[in-house]
This record gives sequence, C-alpha cells and structure tokens, in this order.
Amino acid sequence: MKLKTSAKLYVYMIFAWLVLLALSFKDFYYSFRGVGNNYVLFILLVMNTLFICYFWLNGMKEIFYVFFYWKNKNKIIKIPRKKITDNPKVILLYCTCNDFNADSLAKSMKQKYSNFETYILDDSKDKEYIKTVNAFAKENNVKVIRRKDRIGFKAGNINHFLKGKEDYDYFVILDSDEVIPKDFITKALKYFYSYKNIGILQANHISSRNVNFFMKVFSRGVDSHWPTYQSVKHNYGFLSLLGHGAMVSKNCYKDTGGFPHVVAEDLCFSIEARMKGILQLLHLILFVKKNIQLII
Repeated sequence: MKLKTSAKLYVYMIFAWLVLLALSFKDFYYSFRGVGNNYVLFILLVMNTLFICYFWLNGMKEIFYVFFYWKNKNKIIKIPRKKITDNPKVILLYCTCNDFNADSLAKSMKQKYSNFETYILDDSKDKEYIKTVNAFAKENNVKVIRRKDRIGFKAGNINHFLKGKEDYDYFVILDSDEVIPKDFITKALKYFYSYKNIGILQANHISSRNVNFFMKVFSRGVDSHWPTYQSVKHNYGFLSLLGHGAMVSKNCYKDTGGFPHVVAEDLCFSIEARMKGILQLLHLILFVKKNIQLII
C-alpha cells in the first residue's frame, strides 16, 4: 500500500485569496490613481500593496488549515495492524553538543524491542560534559562517537557516523532533551511496513517539564501545532522532517545522499527525499515528550 497526499487545500486557498484580491481591486485602483506623478509614493504604494497581499495569503493559510483539520480530524491514520515478522536493526542516534541529558537518554533507551543499539554522537568540547557522557556510556554499555572537527554541525555529525555504515535498517534521531515512548520503535516499524513509499516517520511532540510561567503559557502553541498544523500538512502537500524524534530508513538516507551541510538540513533532506519519490509520514498516534525535566 502506498501513501498519497492531495493538493486541493492549496487550490481552495489560492482561489479564495484571488477572490479577496478581486473584491479589493477597486480600492487598490483608486489608491494608485491618487498618486499622480509622485513616483516615490507610487513605489511605496506598490510595496505596501504587495505586503498586504502576502499577509492576506498567510491569513488564508491559517484559516484553511484550521478548517481542514476540523473537517478531517476523524480521519487520522491509525497505527497499522501490520505484524513485523522479521527483526530489522534499528539504531538510536543521540546527538549532543554540550547539552547531554542522561535522564532523557536513559528513558528513551527503554524500548520494547530487542534488535536496537544506541550511539551517542558527541560534539561536546566542554570537559565536564565529555566526562558525563563517558560515565553514562560506560555504565550503560553505550558507544560514543566523536570526531576531530564540527564540520556540518548536526548534519555533519550524523553523516560522519553513517558514512559507509551498512549494519542497520533504520535510525532514530534523538535531540538531547527529548524522550521517546517505550513502544516507539515497534509502532514506527508498523508504518514503514504498511506504506512502502515512506522513508521518514516524524513523530508528534508535546511540551512537558515546563518549569516557569513563560514556558507553561507558550507550550500550548507547541502542543496545538503538532496535531493540527502538521497533520494537515501530512495529508495535503508537503510535510518536512523537523530534525528530531523521527525514524529514517537506510534506503531513504542513501538515496538522498545524506544530510546536506546547511542550516536547515532537515528541511533540505526532506526535499531531496520527496524528489526521489519518497514520502514522509507524520506519526499521528505517537507523541514524543520534549523539554528538560520530564517525569514519566
């Protein structure tokens, strides 16, 4: 079975935007007529009109996204009942650079799956963090991978480890402060086995461990963003990898040539995957808990 997406949301959105512009044409027309031969004012008016049109388009996007979420909220892709008959190798890649969180990693490693390994990809330069990472690795029998430079930052860190590596089938990208559920791997694999054209599975996130008033207030934006905005993008158009709390297949990684060494390496990786005909699936059931002081 293959996963398909639709572009009709954007067709409706552009149509509504053009109707709005048509209804406002008379106002724009009379504004330009009043300029006369004042070219400076004319240029400023053109810039102002383009500015307004752009933000009207953005406003349309917000309205249509909320409407399409409300319309399709009962059509969420549920966890497939596909049985995993084999035992693919999965590796957890914990990326850190002077921000190691032992509690988060320890909880993420408690997977209800047998064939997985954990690697700490450590770009830390702070001696205290390096010492802490080494102690955790020794205590939990985890391998630490370090490199001589920091070329490409996070993208380069992942590429450095995966280059030429063959003994795995999928990898999970973990940020230093997030915790994946114990059934993350088992549920994620069911999606990969059910939809043959997906190469990236991006998990939802919820904000937890909010330690002050500011974090508690603005965490609502994170919690509402994933099940609404991202689920709509999943069904209509293009959903990008957000760089953490995600599983990627080895074939997808190899077909795209790895993560590009740019600022938005996750977005560019997603574009390369889509150009190769590989879709990304938003995990609409599974949530990853993110932030620093999580208590499960």
